[in-house]
Amino acid sequence: MTQRKIAHSCPNLTMSVGECSVDECFRFELQTALQYVRLRPFRYTLCRAVPLDINLLHYSDLFLGALLTLLHSKVMIYSPAVILEVTIREVEKIKAILTTQILRTSDECLRFELQTALQYVRLRPFRYTLCRAVPLDINLLFTSTAFCITYVIVALQVTHFAAY
Repeated sequence: MTQRKIAHSCPNLTMSVGECSVDECFRFELQTALQYVRLRPFRYTLCRAVPLDINLLHYSDLFLGALLTLLHSKVMIYSPAVILEVTIREVEKIKAILTTQILRTSDECLRFELQTALQYVRLRPFRYTLCRAVPLDINLLFTSTAFCITYVIVALQVTHFAAY
């Protein structure tokens, strides 16, 4: 049998083609993979502060506490806006029902009362504002989230440029 070096699977073994055992080749491939993992470990960080590795389990209590605090504060801030948005949608439905009933009714007295109610609802819309400046509706959720994200990005950029 001719001797040749089997470079692709067993580079350190010089054997005949039929003598390379599967266990030795598998062992070599496993050793190569482990050596690669040792030389190039998984080292990523979240915002250059929290390492994303197996030690992340040590931070799990911190993350869970921060996540629950964040969730609680978001629910407390946004629940009035969501409730008001649902109420605004109900007022819109009431307007549609009043308009439909005005068109369908033949009684003049009832039509007058329906028109008065519709005029009242149109002139005094269901709206709330915070300090007469910030409207309290579903857009509050998106604007405050966008505001927070913008300033987190600004803070990260300032800390990045301050390092130089």
